[in-house]
Amino acid sequence: KIRFAALAACLGGAVAGPCDGACTFLSDELYCPVNDVREHADSNKDVAAVAARLKEDPVNYAAAKQIYTEGLESTKGGGVFRTLQALAQKNQTGGKYTNVFYSGAVDLYGSTDAIWHDWIIACLDGASPCDGKSDDFRKYVINKGLIGVVTAHVTYEMGAAIWKAADGQTTDVGAAYNWDEAAAFHIGR
Repeated sequence: KIRFAALAACLGGAVAGPCDGACTFLSDELYCPVNDVREHADSNKDVAAVAARLKEDPVNYAAAKQIYTEGLESTKGGGVFRTLQALAQKNQTGGKYTNVFYSGAVDLYGSTDAIWHDWIIACLDGASPCDGKSDDFRKYVINKGLIGVVTAHVTYEMGAAIWKAADGQTTDVGAAYNWDEAAAFHIGR
């Protein structure tokens, strides 16, 4: 009940108008964010680009790794890319709003990197524990790992939105912004 109330407060506090063609929808063509979160949504394009390199024959692990570590589509501004690696290595356990899902994963695996990054890099490089494994195994771990990275970030942003709404931060740049970011990472563009 508290989360629903927080979400309702979040959505009720937003001052955006209806989606009348003036906003940029996310890829589902249903969600119209209050804030411009298109660059966040482009992280999914990087996930798709990695998957495409992994489908090449032979598998192009080097190009996939370059996208993972340097980025391709999602920018933070000023020519700086938002990378999947940075998302995988983001510590989501501190601050005012802690991601309970992520905190549990850190407790289970021992570190932030051990959740997704170590596995993704190992499979991109063919290093332990992916050394000697088939391409199918390595591609599976990389692709599912990247989905996990983005999903973890979705839960982080949703948690932040709920926390901010409960804290009364219901303007477009408060809870609504985090909710838009969560939708962007979840839906893509």
